[in-house]
Amino acid sequence: MKQKEFDNVVNHRLEKCKEILGVKGGIYADKNDRLKNFYDGASFNECTPEQYAHMLVTKHLVSIKDHIINNRPMSEAFIDEKITDVINYMLLIEALVEAE
Repeated sequence: MKQKEFDNVVNHRLEKCKEILGVKGGIYADKNDRLKNFYDGASFNECTPEQYAHMLVTKHLVSIKDHIINNRPMSEAFIDEKITDVINYMLLIEALVEAE
């Protein structure tokens, strides 16, 4: 893959990440605390907010692993959901660490 093609892949995915973070933020966040859902989920599950976020991302990682191990193709819709969510959870974990 040439550098320009790679840059296009990265830029496309990052735009999708920002789009989904905006949409999901409107669903899961509190107007006073963007990370409220992670604090509430952590309290409910008796763990840290970072641990809770890790639990949530694990289902996507397992799904991706299964596709790779079983040589199943990843559709655009699959990538849009799973890969984007993994990246976003990593960003949310970083935000949780920063908020501490």
